[in-house]
Amino acid sequence: MLTPKKAPYADTEVGIEQSMMEINKLLKAYGINNYVWTTLWGENIVSLKFALEVKPGKYVPIRMTPPMFLAKRKNWNAKHNKYDIVDLPNWAQSLRLLFWLLKTKLEAIAYGFREVQEEFMGDILVRLPDGREGTMSEAMKQQLPYSKGTEPLELGQGGVR
Repeated sequence: MLTPKKAPYADTEVGIEQSMMEINKLLKAYGINNYVWTTLWGENIVSLKFALEVKPGKYVPIRMTPPMFLAKRKNWNAKHNKYDIVDLPNWAQSLRLLFWLLKTKLEAIAYGFREVQEEFMGDILVRLPDGREGTMSEAMKQQLPYSKGTEPLELGQGGVR
């Protein structure tokens, strides 16, 4: 399991609106003009949907949802008439991570390092078995090792065994 020492962009000074504007500009720079943001701040939901053209007239729908980082903040507690220290979402941090991840993915595709489907496989929108819209990652999670009592492949000196 990966355990980073400190989450990236925790101290960013780039605001939420600025990051969203930069992401919009980035998408347009790569010819992606149709995109939709979902921002339900009160429910801690933020996602970006767009479609990438893989062949003339053929598009792959994508949904990216940045992780919600928490940061300790002072919050006024009117009931106790004082400030409390609470964990609140740090969306500025989350959107910086989304910007840089998206930039890297689009560059990898544009310069021939990866195909669209390879780079965005987990984020491709599909219809889930229960009829809801979801991502390939959501659809495949039950097939992953340990999800249904299956065991992962073991790595030996010569590779997978």
